[in-house]
Amino acid sequence: MNILPRKANYADAKIEAVAQQALATDPMIADPATFTISSRKGVIHIEGTVHRDEEQQRIETVVIAALQHMGLKYDRIANDLRVIHLAGTS
Repeated sequence: MNILPRKANYADAKIEAVAQQALATDPMIADPATFTISSRKGVIHIEGTVHRDEEQQRIETVVIAALQHMGLKYDRIANDLRVIHLAGTS
C-alpha cells in the first residue's frame, strides 16, 4: 500500500502554449509579446511589465480562463507582473 501522495503530472509545454495564445488573441491586451509565460511542474509564472493594476489582473484572468476552457490542470499561478504607473496617472 502506497501512502505517499501521488504527484500530479502537468503538461507544462501545453500550458505555456495555451496561455501565450490566450494573451495573443485577447483584444484588451495591448502588446502580448512583451509577457513571458513559463510553467514548471504546474506552477505558472507570468512575467512582464504593465501600467495599471487592472492590466495585471486581466492578464491573469485571461490565462486562467484559457486553461480552464482547455481542461488543463495547474498547481498555481505566480503573477510576477510588475506594475509601473506612468507619470500623471494613478
